[in-house]
Amino acid sequence: MRSLLIAIALLAATLPLSGASAASLGEDPQGDVQTEVFGLAALPAATAQAESADLLSLDVAEDAESLTFTIGVVNLKHTVNFLTYQLDFTWAKSEYHINFHRQVAEGVVDDSTGAYLYYENEEGWNDYVDLDHTMDVEGGLVTVVVPKAYLLSANGRYPLLGDKLTDMAVTARAHTTVFQFTASAYDRMPDADADLSYALLFGDIQTGHLRLDADERVRVSNGGSTTFVYKVTVANRGEAADQVRIDLSEMPEGWNATVQSPIRVPASSERSLAILVSVPFAHDHGGFSSFNVTARSEGNANSAASVRLGVLHTPIPQPAGHHSELCLHATSGNGVFGAVFPYSPATMNTECDHTADVAESSPNGYGNGYVWYIPLDPGLRMGLDFDLERMGEAAGSIIGHTQAAGKLTAELFLSRAIDPESGDAESLLLAESDSLDMTLDLSTPQPFKLTLTPLEEADYIPYARGQNMILLLRFETADDMPNICCFGANTPGLQTSDFKMTLPLNEYHDKLTGLSESAESLEITAVGPVEKAGFPGATLTYAFTLTNHDTEAMAVDLDTAGTDALLGTLVPDRSVHLGPKESAKITLAVRIPVDKNDGEELEVLLFAHGQEDPSKTAIARTKTLVAKTGSGDAFADETDVLLAAQAEAERDSPLGGTMVALAALAAVALALRRRRA
Repeated sequence: MRSLLIAIALLAATLPLSGASAASLGEDPQGDVQTEVFGLAALPAATAQAESADLLSLDVAEDAESLTFTIGVVNLKHTVNFLTYQLDFTWAKSEYHINFHRQVAEGVVDDSTGAYLYYENEEGWNDYVDLDHTMDVEGGLVTVVVPKAYLLSANGRYPLLGDKLTDMAVTARAHTTVFQFTASAYDRMPDADADLSYALLFGDIQTGHLRLDADERVRVSNGGSTTFVYKVTVANRGEAADQVRIDLSEMPEGWNATVQSPIRVPASSERSLAILVSVPFAHDHGGFSSFNVTARSEGNANSAASVRLGVLHTPIPQPAGHHSELCLHATSGNGVFGAVFPYSPATMNTECDHTADVAESSPNGYGNGYVWYIPLDPGLRMGLDFDLERMGEAAGSIIGHTQAAGKLTAELFLSRAIDPESGDAESLLLAESDSLDMTLDLSTPQPFKLTLTPLEEADYIPYARGQNMILLLRFETADDMPNICCFGANTPGLQTSDFKMTLPLNEYHDKLTGLSESAESLEITAVGPVEKAGFPGATLTYAFTLTNHDTEAMAVDLDTAGTDALLGTLVPDRSVHLGPKESAKITLAVRIPVDKNDGEELEVLLFAHGQEDPSKTAIARTKTLVAKTGSGDAFADETDVLLAAQAEAERDSPLGGTMVALAALAAVALALRRRRA
């Protein structure tokens, strides 16, 4: 079996792959709040502050996909101007902070709340995401849900069974202002310098001699329909070869998955295989959708292993075709010396809410002029597919705070990590702009508009861990012009609210349509177009050549995959035997349902993988566009091409040749019988 969408009821008895667990991490004594009242020795609101900030408990509930933290306090019924509960912990060399805040207008109980997660790692980068949360006023409980996929380590793994969240502590702060006086309360759980920890209860399951692992467990989706390729390794620690069944379970509704099963794994060896997971269009941003992969020995029921893979629906969309506009954000980094050394570094992303931004960003590079170094934040978690036939644009305004004349240019780079341990990286120029002469004004922002031209190197950037996109905006002055870089209010400022960069991006997919995923052992080459348009009810065909580059013969299994895999028909069907350096012709037919609407796209993939070694794979994509009646771009129905390919395959097969010969002999015998008659 290759195409699997199996609900494995039998696994539930032996592997705890789903469900949930709950535990209490700690309790805190009542009444240990520190209260501060400024302006008066006593203030009625101080009691409200103390009870709102008085922590009692911290509980955690865990399932396969998320961690749910519940904080208990003495009283949430009081009207408190501003209240925060922050849970801190450390995981995989990063410090995470979950912040729940509640803001109440004076005398109003129907208040506003919010919760978000951010982290600090060794590079100092931060990632900010909103979290689902609830507040039980009557019960004094605040609950925040954190998808595990938001807690990724440097190698792309989220916390699993056997891992620990350490250095855990909750702090509560409450503030109320009455007239001109502020009452504040503070509490920490646990008290003093102690910390809590939590050991994960869900994750990889390893029993017996089998092990299962995946390098890239979490992929990122912008909500578009696409197919992800997960690489999984099955290891056999036993002393004998084993036949291993690969099962997929808990697949989200509407997803389609294809994997080779069973596979043979030699003793004390491992085999790599590809799992193709097709995700339908779902314009979701935020949350994590996942499924289980289980390897089970067919010879030993006590040997099994499982991993969980999934797709993160990034809260802030990644740059792609339908999210091609990026906005500027800036935060104050002034600190103690802000009056003398103003500094507001900038970032960019597809979110254009400037509520938390300062008005302008200061340069962070100097020389003959000023440079704004603007990285994408959150960083790049998908690949990039630029349309080289279109232009991009960067537009905004700069206020001088000093008088200066010069040329403004922009360059867009891709930063690639060379060595994640050392932080070494290389840069690839993706796009560059024209040059614009500008004269900065002392107090009036001066507008600019630059055309961005993508370079050939930007045509297709495959997804890889450790990549990010960076914009360099450079205002170059004359050599003899003095450059006052950063004293007082003399530094030019890039305005945050009106900056916008539009990029000529297509929707990103793991590989370009029609190209094979790997050409080392197996290669799929398209013969003719891999994108066609057709009318509802028609069948269109795509031709490929499958080549075995190995010096040994190979039996190759064939499957259709992709969102619309069930609409595909393969010729040959299921498998083909290739000698050393031998090729075979493959036909993929796609049937367009009669109920499809004009403009809909159908994705069907050809998936080839070696029977003995499933790491030898090749993948080709096809895209079929549903065309309206009368469209001149539509292909005619190609059912006859499919039938001809099937007839040729039947003749070429040993059994087919025998049947053709027998049919010919029967025809001759019948003719002789008639002649005698």
